[in-house]
Amino acid sequence: MALREYFECHKGYGVLATANSKGEPSAAVYSAPAEVRENEISFLMWEKQTYKHLKENNKACYLFFEGGKLAGGTRLFLEKIAEETDTEKVLGLKKAHYPEAKMDGERVLHLVTFKVTGQVPLVGSGE
Repeated sequence: MALREYFECHKGYGVLATANSKGEPSAAVYSAPAEVRENEISFLMWEKQTYKHLKENNKACYLFFEGGKLAGGTRLFLEKIAEETDTEKVLGLKKAHYPEAKMDGERVLHLVTFKVTGQVPLVGSGE
């Protein structure tokens, strides 16, 4: 199943795991990707730990937990390839995906795009 179709058909939440250049890990709860294209996904993110780690190390892992399933989901291995700097586009995506969230003009919001370099089920090796 293609990534776009997968995220359209499955609701849930995820964890984005990163590490800085020293190998110090971090993990943060993230919703489903804001944008999904063939072999690419994008997340909206503030300038917090995850974003800072990605400035030093462009590799990440996203664990997506399908809602209502004990072990349903997927693991995506990621490599950062782009970052959107158009504030209007980024805030428009935020408003479209999270209409109940208040807009915070004090913090900078980024749209970070990753190439999906691998995918396996959430549980097991996929073999």
